[in-house]
Formats: sequence, structure tokens, C-alpha cells
Amino acid sequence: MTWLVRFLKSGNVPAGLVGMLILVGCVERALARLELGTMTLAQWEFRLARNAAVREAKGLDVLCFGDSLVKNGVAPSVIEKRSGLRGYNLALDGGQPSTSYYLLRRALASGARPSAILVDFFPKSLGFSPHVLVEPLPELLSYSDCLDLAWTYRDSVLFASLVLRKAAFSIRNRETIRSRVVLAIRGQPNTSDFDNHRLIRNWIYNRGALIVPSHADFLDFDVNGYKYNGKEFYCHPVNRLYIERFLRLATAHEIPVILLVPPILPIVQEKCEATGFEAKQTVFLRDIQAQFPGVTILDGRRADYDRMAFYEPIHLKRTGAYNYSMALAGLLREMRRGDRPLARWASLPRYRGLQDLECWGSMEDLYETTVALNRTENGARR
Repeated sequence: MTWLVRFLKSGNVPAGLVGMLILVGCVERALARLELGTMTLAQWEFRLARNAAVREAKGLDVLCFGDSLVKNGVAPSVIEKRSGLRGYNLALDGGQPSTSYYLLRRALASGARPSAILVDFFPKSLGFSPHVLVEPLPELLSYSDCLDLAWTYRDSVLFASLVLRKAAFSIRNRETIRSRVVLAIRGQPNTSDFDNHRLIRNWIYNRGALIVPSHADFLDFDVNGYKYNGKEFYCHPVNRLYIERFLRLATAHEIPVILLVPPILPIVQEKCEATGFEAKQTVFLRDIQAQFPGVTILDGRRADYDRMAFYEPIHLKRTGAYNYSMALAGLLREMRRGDRPLARWASLPRYRGLQDLECWGSMEDLYETTVALNRTENGARR
């Protein structure tokens, strides 16, 4: 630092360079104030997860990690009301083993010591590299995490991309800033502020879960378009390494891990069975369990969740999330009481439809969030 002070005092500093750096700093600072409308939903999600791992995870009983199947399917508020176990959902849309690992490490460093961890590793995402998440990752990772991730993948381009985006708001949000400018020139409204505000409220209310309304439904789809076949099942070696890091970290802190295999639409499940995809997934799961004997696998592939439980063939909406969370709450309660030890490979209870609605009101879906925000805005206008 001394050499920098001497250099500045020497009078050899180009005035134009200093002025340019000051201007760049002012522009970056000004843009950062517009983050609500210029950050994408994915970026907000990753930032919220990072903050929650530090501020919310300590003192909780259950922490959830993984991807969108857990994000949409596991409601901590339902689990708490049903079992008394407080939890938080730190799963991410598009989440990979690496994101789960860094979130768990951050939560543990902040003092979290949950009595159980729920996690899933969506098989079709296991073959992807972190480049698919290069846009939101800077909101989650520290500079040292960026280096660790890039070093693990032996990818200097990934490191440069992450660091540049993390250092400069205008670089990581270039596309959204450009879109906002175009909308302003055309005199069109920018809905990003409202969309992000809705995500944040729904996240906070549901403790990290994202609950899709029960009336949401998907159009007819081509099951062959999902291409769940044995040839497609592939786990990138570095993703496997991060799975091992995640489980090793949990084991070191003596935290039980339940590896979730969430339910999917039965017709898609039949496709997985017919093409050999399910067989390869089972081999993969048993291999993980052989390496980490303390891991419990909760298999939901044959729980027969019907179409009314899904808003998309592999993602649960409120109806399905409610049933799934109620089932998880029952199993977690049994584990805590020691009434019945959970088998190392357990099957998710079969889908029964909406029967016990005692905990239904503990969730807020995106439609209810939209209504609440509109009501607030209308009230403010009056």
C-alpha cells in the first residue's frame, strides 16, 4: 500500500487514467443502485441463497440443497408445521453439486448445525459444466470460491469470466441493462422490478422454496422430447468430485444426509425405465451410497404422483409440493423421535392427493404473492 501512496504523490500518474477510473467507478455505483430491475431472476436467486446460508441457516433443524426439483417441491414451512422441525430451502434453479457444496460450506462456517440435510442431484444436470451458470454464479461465489471452482475444473476461461462478472456490475448484467435502455427509449414499461420483487417476497415467505400455483398446468408435451435414455446418463468427473466433497463435509460434521430422488410424471418415469435411464441412475446412486454408507436414499420414482401434482412433467406445483413436503415431514419426525429407523434405501409414500389440509395455508404460491403485491401497490397509490 505504501508504494501506491508514493506513486500517487510522485505526480507521474496520468490525469486521464485517474479521471477514467473515477468515471467508471461512478457509473458502476450508479448501475448497482438499479439492481432490482437489472438483475435476472437467476441472479437474485443465487444472491438470496448466499445471504440465507449466512444469515438464516444457523439454529435450523433441516437444510435443503440441490436444484429446481427441490426448489419447487420442498416447502420448509409445511415441514415445520407438520413435524416441528424448522428448515430452509437453499436449492437453486439449475443448481449443480458445486453450488450445493459452496452453500453448505458457507452455512456451516456461519454456525449452522442441522440435524438433517436434504439434497438432490438431478441426473440430466450432472453432465453440464459450470459454464451454463456463469451468469448467476458470481452472486453466490466469493473470489476464492471462483478460483477454487475454476482450479478444480482446470479452466482459466471460467475463472476469468467469473471474476470479471463479479468485479463489474455492468459486465455481468450487460444484457439486462441493454434491454432496460431499449425499453426506456421505446417508452415501454420494465416489468423486471415487479418480477424480481415477487421472487424475493415468495422466497422469504416460503423460506427459500418457490411455490407454483395449483391452477398452473402444462400443455400437451412430447415425452420423447425429454430424451431420458441410458445413453444420455453421464456425470462429469468434476461434478462427481463435488458430490463427494458435499457428502464428506456433511459426514465430517456428523450430519445425516437424505439424498432425494424426487417424483416425476409417471409417463416420463416409464420412459426412463424403458430406455435404461433408470437402471443407470440406480447404479449411480448405489455407487454413492457404497462410498458413503451413512447416506439415506429416499426414492420417489414410483410414488405415482399424478398430473395434478405437476406444472411441468418433472416439476411439482403447489399440490405436489404439499404432498411431498408432508411425506418428508413424517419421515423426518420419525427419524428424530427414533420411532422407526429409516432404511438406507427408502421409498417415498405413494401419492394420495389432497387429504390433510392442515398445513396448506403455511405456503404462499406465486399467484398469491402477485395478488398481495398488487394490493400493496394499489394501497400505496391511494
